[in-house]
Amino acid sequence: MQFLNLKLLLLLCFLNINSAFSQIAANFGIGYGTGIHTKAGGLDFVIGRYNDTRGFLSKRMAVPRVFRGISYSMDIFYPKGVMTMEWVARKSDVTAEVSSTQQIRNFRYRVNTFNFGYGKKLGHATSSPMGRYLGVDFSTISIKNYTRTYQQDADKPEYAKINWDLIVGFSPFLQFTGNRFTTKIYYQWMLTSANYWDVNLKLNPNTWFKDDYDNNKGKTSSLGIILRYNLFKNK
Repeated sequence: MQFLNLKLLLLLCFLNINSAFSQIAANFGIGYGTGIHTKAGGLDFVIGRYNDTRGFLSKRMAVPRVFRGISYSMDIFYPKGVMTMEWVARKSDVTAEVSSTQQIRNFRYRVNTFNFGYGKKLGHATSSPMGRYLGVDFSTISIKNYTRTYQQDADKPEYAKINWDLIVGFSPFLQFTGNRFTTKIYYQWMLTSANYWDVNLKLNPNTWFKDDYDNNKGKTSSLGIILRYNLFKNK
């Protein structure tokens, strides 16, 4: 009798677990995103110094704003929400020119991020992954800065990396999950500051030592949108 009761208990546990997992779905996505850095603290100071100490520039270097890049993601869907994991690559390119010597300097700003977060499904909870989700990602942000110089008619050399920094942040998001495509809108804040002292040393070798060290530090904020292709059809 006890053995029969044990078998019934195990059967009930199996049915409950199977029922719970039957409401969970997962999908993978490959996407492309774009957006703008609404703030680039520290870096804006360094680039401002670059422009202000070179009155001979025919084209001043802009602060990196517009970015673009590929993304990879995995979403795990529950009836009431979604757990997200994704890698987002973002790069911005800006240029300064001196027409009298035909010299060009390129600067590349890479702000890549690994996100892990959760979004609550808006509206009624359903077993279908399709719908709208409001949530927040916690982010590990990798910042890499590159530069190169060359003559206007010469072959472009490879970018040389200046430095690398690792920052933490968070990103509130609104996600629209469809059958084959998913759209995600986010705004990312950095919780800690990046340090652009090495960038100042590289771009401004004659003036960096005159600058207050803390002016090289700052946080970047980013508004972006990603369109992803879902590898499996959501139902």
